[in-house]
Amino acid sequence: MEERDDILALTDEEGNEVNFEIIDAVENDGKTYVLLVPAEAGEEDEVEVIMLRVEDDGEEDVLVTVDDEDEFNTVAALFDQKAEEYELEAEDGCGHEGCDCGHEGCGHEGCDCGCGCND
Repeated sequence: MEERDDILALTDEEGNEVNFEIIDAVENDGKTYVLLVPAEAGEEDEVEVIMLRVEDDGEEDVLVTVDDEDEFNTVAALFDQKAEEYELEAEDGCGHEGCDCGHEGCGHEGCDCGCGCND
């Protein structure tokens, strides 16, 4: 299996190792925060997204939960803002001049935008 930099193995409450994919990261007040989803989840699966703060323990980076409600809400708003920016980019269309299908890269089955991206 290919090793990927965006996959982390974490230990759950029962001591089981679970692989997570880093889907995004933001900086706030000099701290880094990451969003994780289970690596084995498919695109159609409903998954719980986990937000963790990256801390340096002197030897390596450690991921810790964000227990402070104000800090959590502030960082969640930053991730929400980035998500809105991604949605705006996707709404620009498939990249074909004059197309406004809203599909990034298109090729979506059933797209009838007429730009030829599915031909």
